[in-house]
Amino acid sequence: MPVKLEVETPSNGIAVVKINGRLDATTVGDAEKILLPLAEDATLNRIIMDGANLEYVASAGLRIILKAVKVMAPRKAKLFAAAMPESVLAVLKMTGFNSFVELRATVADCLT
Repeated sequence: MPVKLEVETPSNGIAVVKINGRLDATTVGDAEKILLPLAEDATLNRIIMDGANLEYVASAGLRIILKAVKVMAPRKAKLFAAAMPESVLAVLKMTGFNSFVELRATVADCLT
């Protein structure tokens, strides 16, 4: 299944990226085209990945998340993962991504 990313218009330095489908080797190129320019946008201090419709994340998907975090780090901007399915949360925790990606239950939890 192809991945579909929808970006809610950034406001107050926050962008919300809704991820639908799978983040794997076949779809990560599309995700990178959207996520990295947001990570590079100096007007953003927070990117929230809404994973309510994310089905799966593979190592290629983790790589693009790590890349975004590294781009954002020098300006102290944060990457949040919200509403992730249990299987994706388990992968993020098992790989240690929860040490540099803020995990939240809902998008609203990322706004406070």
